[in-house]
Amino acid sequence: MLGSDVTSSYSFTWTNLAAGTYTISAKGTDNSGATAISSDASVKVNTVVVNNPFTGLAVYKENGGYAAGGKVQNAGKQYQCKPYPYSGWCNGSAWAYAPGVGSYLTDAWTLIVSCSASREANTTEVNETLLTNAPNPFSSFTNLTVVVTESGNVSVAIYNTAGLLVKTVTEECLNPGTYEFTVDGSELTADLYMVKYTTAGTSITKKIIRTQ
Repeated sequence: MLGSDVTSSYSFTWTNLAAGTYTISAKGTDNSGATAISSDASVKVNTVVVNNPFTGLAVYKENGGYAAGGKVQNAGKQYQCKPYPYSGWCNGSAWAYAPGVGSYLTDAWTLIVSCSASREANTTEVNETLLTNAPNPFSSFTNLTVVVTESGNVSVAIYNTAGLLVKTVTEECLNPGTYEFTVDGSELTADLYMVKYTTAGTSITKKIIRTQ
């Protein structure tokens, strides 16, 4: 016997069944002790197949030797390394190119599975208001504009595509407000760089280009 129930509407929950076909019947007993047995019923239990897009998919690691078309999972999402010449950035510094979290991940990776595209887009819009620069690209000087929302230590620094610090713009305690810093481009070679703006509650990066 699998179980019994003496309370109307009389039910029984059958759990942890292995896949297969089962034959069951129900036996009823009234208050005078008379019984009756139902006809047999056939129950088929199928194996549940869950299609998980991450099954067997490697978890991203920095400088993991990725090639164009390679797929990884990171931050609960699946990404594919972009074709050449962007594929080289798939092996760049994690802070800049890690899929799902890197500041410039879209330069290297294509998102395949996501449930949070709208949230990410909104975050990008907010970041664009806190850190801007003009002109960009630039050949001699560019002006960085930083909006500070809370008093505290503020760091603004420039990194190359390998993630190495090439110039500290400022590192000081600032009150809320808008600040402008002039960057001398003559100190940089023609290339792509990242400006990283960091406070206690904010970390934003922006791509800038120094031309000849």
